[in-house]
Amino acid sequence: MKGLFISFEGIDGCGKSTQIDLLSKYFTEKKKPFVKTEEPGGTKGSNEIRKMLLKENNFQWSVETETLLFMAARNDHVEKIIRPAIEDNKIVICDRFMDSTIIYQGMRSPQAKNLSL
Repeated sequence: MKGLFISFEGIDGCGKSTQIDLLSKYFTEKKKPFVKTEEPGGTKGSNEIRKMLLKENNFQWSVETETLLFMAARNDHVEKIIRPAIEDNKIVICDRFMDSTIIYQGMRSPQAKNLSL
């Protein structure tokens, strides 16, 4: 078996957690080794960045600064959780990954204001 990375993307409340729980249950029943994780977060350092980004009444970050913080959290997450699990032939189930960053931070960029979606 080779390691595998699966990410679930979508807006809040769309059912990501439900699907992740169902898939986790399936892998448990099939005795497949897996790791369940989330973004931003997954490591002590990433969770600290998550707290800063998600803090209620947080001052407004520029889109560039916010994106860099998400990327720093992701780098720590990949180095410490995702890559080692995949190299250990585990399945990684991640609640959000890069697609969410592209959408959420990308749509806040000045260039996105000219898009009609």
